[in-house]
Amino acid sequence: MMFLQTQLCGWGVVALEAIKKGEFVIEYIGEVISDAICEQRLWDMKHRGDQNFYMCEIRKDFIIDATFKGNSSRFLNHSCDPNCKLEKWQADGETRVGVFASRVIEPGEPLTYDY
Repeated sequence: MMFLQTQLCGWGVVALEAIKKGEFVIEYIGEVISDAICEQRLWDMKHRGDQNFYMCEIRKDFIIDATFKGNSSRFLNHSCDPNCKLEKWQADGETRVGVFASRVIEPGEPLTYDY
């Protein structure tokens, strides 16, 4: 993956090599927080004027916040015609979120999913 500045969506990532449909791309990693903490952080971000947030709900009342403790997966942008999808799985009793290719992805193509 390579980072790039997009015209409309801030930072994004593109594939450096072809990715097959169904292939694992990256795990969505961040700090696991409660719904209450998430709400407070979103409120604080709104007051600071932040326009980008990096949160993914993993189950009721638990959210992955990749704002400060994330990896490159936080820079995958939204698309109504995405080339990736998020899938949850269990590992050692913990819910994990993986990003998988929902179709063939060509080198240089932005990696996106439907929020």
